[in-house]
Amino acid sequence: MSTKQQLESTEDNLRYYHGFLEDILASIRLGSKDQIDQLVLAIKDTVRNTDPDEKGGYAKIREAIFLILGDFEDAEGSDEVSDVDQSMDE
Repeated sequence: MSTKQQLESTEDNLRYYHGFLEDILASIRLGSKDQIDQLVLAIKDTVRNTDPDEKGGYAKIREAIFLILGDFEDAEGSDEVSDVDQSMDE
């Protein structure tokens, strides 16, 4: 892998994880106590992922985030899609 490809891969990973972190923070801000408890359990049950290119290990966390943000977006009537929603197709 060339240096340019490595740089692009690193930038893609940083964008993904930045969006992932922003969605976690939004979930904490907007979620009910029960929803946040579910998010924390999902995080605790997830094994630490040492390979930044392997994003599949975070499925339970993403599911908890989607439930919280989906409930909030439904209540607000928003049709915006989070960054993590968009990057799941990658």
